[in-house]
Amino acid sequence: MVLLIIGGISAYKQYTKTTPEEKTMRCIANGAVLYSKTTCVFCKQQKEILGQYISFFKIIECDEAPEICQLKQITGTPNWEINEKFYRGVKSIKELADLVGCECNANINVVKNSSETCSVEDTNKTCTTEVQTICTE
Repeated sequence: MVLLIIGGISAYKQYTKTTPEEKTMRCIANGAVLYSKTTCVFCKQQKEILGQYISFFKIIECDEAPEICQLKQITGTPNWEINEKFYRGVKSIKELADLVGCECNANINVVKNSSETCSVEDTNKTCTTEVQTICTE
């Protein structure tokens, strides 16, 4: 009986082991809020960068919660709030990790820096951004 319990605990630890990617993304998510807009193409790109880890993040959609974005004086999206400062534009995982103060040692698909943003009034803009698959510069 004891061996069965120990075996189960060991299997559970193996199953729930946190990957370096997950550790990096949880660290970033714990220190950042994304202000977005459902119709903003750049916001869509930012969410694609977050990928399977998007559920870790607090995301405020400015077209669905305009009072919050007005209170925070959000004039363009995507916009990140990190350590009480705001950073506009699409950010790579490396950039977000640096801004939050997280170690970024994982292989995560990231989009190279783009300073493009959507104003709160903009809809349906298109753009292309080069993708790299490393978490380091």
